[in-house]
Amino acid sequence: MGHAIPSVRRYAQIMITVVAVPFEDERARALWEAQHDEVQGLYAELDVHADIGPEGLIASLVALDEEGEPLGAVMARWLCHPARPGAAEIKRLYVTPQHRGHRYARILMGALERAAWRAGATELVLETGARQPGAIAVYKGIGYADTTRFGPY
Repeated sequence: MGHAIPSVRRYAQIMITVVAVPFEDERARALWEAQHDEVQGLYAELDVHADIGPEGLIASLVALDEEGEPLGAVMARWLCHPARPGAAEIKRLYVTPQHRGHRYARILMGALERAAWRAGATELVLETGARQPGAIAVYKGIGYADTTRFGPY
């Protein structure tokens, strides 16, 4: 009879800091552009560019490594959907490829969730595409569930 060997996954011991930044922050905008380019590559036959302005912004966050270099970003804005009063939409969660697999997306999401709740959000929603299984796994791992589509996608 075999014995089960516990599996241990080690994560990098990098300290990160999550900071709130204005919508115009150059670090956040550069990360959002990288996110857009990556997603556009997955959906080349579609135009996935969605203009997002500062209207309705609840929070814009950037994760920084120990040297102050940006490694991820996320934002939330009011959804403004008549069937979902109090709903906030999570937008543009992105962690640079070399920093994935270390739970930084979870840290960013936790900080964003707290900011949204403090702002009065009663529900958080997001959309992601079927060709992004890594993103879907992150969201489901945090506890998000499938729902009906609500955006322009």
